Amino acid sequence: MADNFNKISKTLFVPLYGRIYTTENFPNILNDITSLKLKNKIPPEEKPQSQYTYIASAVRSRNIDIYINNFLRTNPDGIIVEIGCGLESTYFRHPYIKTRFYDIDLH
Repeated sequence: MADNFNKISKTLFVPLYGRIYTTENFPNILNDITSLKLKNKIPPEEKPQSQYTYIASAVRSRNIDIYINNFLRTNPDGIIVEIGCGLESTYFRHPYIKTRFYDIDLH
């Protein structure tokens, strides 16, 4: 499966691996159950990233979650648009029934 991806496409997996790593090892930073469900469905890494890269990526997701929560607190009918989202699972970490999420990426 990994042979079907070019170098740019493979970068889509780095944040996902980061969310998996952090959920398994540091769930107090980010607890992304959806990423764990995908763990066995993604190709193995050719070149594993450092712990720093994984955690930094997960902290970025956590910070985005904080911004989204703050926005939706005052705009419960708001719309979330993620550009360059890759394989992001933000939608599944926000149980707001009225909110619409749109994810846009190259692939």
